Amino acid sequence: MQITTRSVSGADIDVIAAFIAARNRRPEQRCLHAGDVSEDVRAALLEFDPSFAATFTVAVAMGEKSGDQLHDGRLLGVVGGDLQLAISRAWLWGPWVDDGFWNVVAAPLLDRFLWFVRELDQVKAFVDLAAVRGAQLLRARGFADETMIHVYLAKPRDSAAATPHASTDRPDLRVAGLESSQEAHFRAMHDLIFDQQTPGEELLRERSSDRPIFAATRSGALVGYVAASVQAGPLEGFVEYLGVDPSARGLGIGRMLLERALHWAFDERGLPQVGLTVSDQNANARGLYESVGFSLEYTGLGFRRHREALLT
Repeated sequence: MQITTRSVSGADIDVIAAFIAARNRRPEQRCLHAGDVSEDVRAALLEFDPSFAATFTVAVAMGEKSGDQLHDGRLLGVVGGDLQLAISRAWLWGPWVDDGFWNVVAAPLLDRFLWFVRELDQVKAFVDLAAVRGAQLLRARGFADETMIHVYLAKPRDSAAATPHASTDRPDLRVAGLESSQEAHFRAMHDLIFDQQTPGEELLRERSSDRPIFAATRSGALVGYVAASVQAGPLEGFVEYLGVDPSARGLGIGRMLLERALHWAFDERGLPQVGLTVSDQNANARGLYESVGFSLEYTGLGFRRHREALLT
């Protein structure tokens, strides 16, 4: 059997999406920021910028006619990434490998992708706790363990029904869309709370009807915010960031912001579910999420590789 690795073309998308979805249903290969339904994976791939065809690689058994068929042979494995060039970061997708071929194609696929993104500052990965082989391969390629991360989902029937714009106990508290006069304060607050994440300026640049930012104010002053988004694969709302000023914690502001995000997702956009992630160390946040209707779906491990390791 002759096995080769090659870049993909747009014509490969249906086979690749089905291949990813089938293997992502298995905990031992699950990548937690990819879906497990072919149509959802396909939709997510089509939103990549740069395109998935520019960042994905496949391993193909040339001329083989069984299994998942590409035009030149049987698909044995796939890897790629969602590149965020503005912040010099990539999210690793895969590798996903057909049964019996992990030891043959997983490492070559990952190595080819890492070479492709060698100029980026960092590559992040997020795999199921059961994906032991994948975690071992990441560590062998210079990825460092970060923290255990939990994936939570909320459905319309599970979430808080009412979405107050102001606390009935605290009429000085209000939640509404972020105003232009609040942007400088928002940038400073976000960059302080999430100093290793997407900068506040980037969130403002990306803000749209699909990526709203809601602000909480106390007597007119910004004390918290939630940034949400519409995700294509699977179709869902996603709570990107939730931040509350330390001086205003304990007033129920986080709950108000989450309820506003759920109202936007379910009542205004008609989305079927809302997701978020939270680190294992943040027990208080996990309790808050569960109190407004989120339930634990998966637990995984985050990994990060910096540019210095990519260049070695």
